Amino acid sequence: MKSIARAFKDNLGVHIEKTATVNDIVLAQACRHVIVHAGAVADDALVRQLSGANPRTLKPKILAGELIQFSPEEVGIAARAMVEYLKGLEASIEQTATST
Repeated sequence: MKSIARAFKDNLGVHIEKTATVNDIVLAQACRHVIVHAGAVADDALVRQLSGANPRTLKPKILAGELIQFSPEEVGIAARAMVEYLKGLEASIEQTATST
């Protein structure tokens, strides 16, 4: 998410704030990686990656060795966070375009 924010700032002058919504997306992406590549078991790298992703709504505390699973409700929270993020990004781009 940092590289996405940097690209929008550098190329379009759009600042993306780090919010709980962004942190929920960071968690969802990081957990997806662990589910696919590490048998759904949280490792130290995941715990370190998520240490800066606070505050967040989804899974506020994950420990190394913990099995990562998402309920249907948590998947919905992640999906809504992504939609909210994209809508906010769209509004920021439009605002930047009209102010220049």
